[in-house]
Amino acid sequence: MPAGFPSKGENINHFAGVRLRILGTGSVKLKFLTLPNNLGIKKEVNLVDLDLNTLNQQREPLKKTNITTQRAQLEIKTLEINEIIKINRLVIFARPVAVNFPG
Repeated sequence: MPAGFPSKGENINHFAGVRLRILGTGSVKLKFLTLPNNLGIKKEVNLVDLDLNTLNQQREPLKKTNITTQRAQLEIKTLEINEIIKINRLVIFARPVAVNFPG
């Protein structure tokens, strides 16, 4: 955590994207989920699916998103039975934008 941001995990964060090193066969679906708001509604942001059969394994794909929330959940799943994935590296690009909610 950068200096000047005393945190207990309750900062408002901006999630800008995810980069991953993934090997396997088939297609992978990526989705960001946020915390439910006061009405119980979760925001879902679907990222572009990865086709591992045609993916250039020399490059780590960057999937961009634009979410501002306290916490986010990244869901990674295959689309068909018997598809296999191995995640070697996962980087989520996020930064704090506020210490607490306004008001």
